[in-house]
Amino acid sequence: MSRDTYISTSKGGKLNDKTRTRIKETLEHWSRKKIIVTITDKEIVIKKLYGSRSLPQNSLMHLQLQIFTDALNEQTGNDFLMEKIKEICKFKFLKEDVVDEKTGEVIGQYIQPTRDLDKLKMSEFMNKVADYAMNEYRIKIPFPEDVLELPI
Repeated sequence: MSRDTYISTSKGGKLNDKTRTRIKETLEHWSRKKIIVTITDKEIVIKKLYGSRSLPQNSLMHLQLQIFTDALNEQTGNDFLMEKIKEICKFKFLKEDVVDEKTGEVIGQYIQPTRDLDKLKMSEFMNKVADYAMNEYRIKIPFPEDVLELPI
C-alpha cells in the first residue's frame, strides 16, 4: 500500500508551502480515489484506501494454502493441517510492530488477521506465501492466471 508521510510546521493553522505543495501533488495523483488522511500531533499521513479482501480472494487464499499444505505433507511425511500452515505463514509475513505513539518505541508485535487485510495486502500476502513455498520447498502454488481453461 502506498503511504505518504508529511512532517511540517504549522503557523496560523497553515502548513509550510513545501508540504502543502507535496500534499496537493499527492491528492492530484490520487484524483477520484478514496483516501485516508490521518492527522496526529506529529504527522499527517495520507494513504490510498483499498477495499477489504473479497470472498473469492479469501477462498483462493485457502485453496492455495491447502495446496501448499498437501504438497508439504507429501514432501516431508508430516500431517500438518492447513490452519497450522496458515498460522506459520501469518507469523512470517503478517507480523506488525506495535509502536508507542509518544516515544516511537516498539513495545511489542502482533499477528495481523487475514480478515483485516485489504485487497492489496491480501494479494501481497498470497504472493509472499507462494514465493516462500517455491523458494523453501520447491512447491509451486498456482494463481488464477496460471490455470488454463480446458473445454468440458
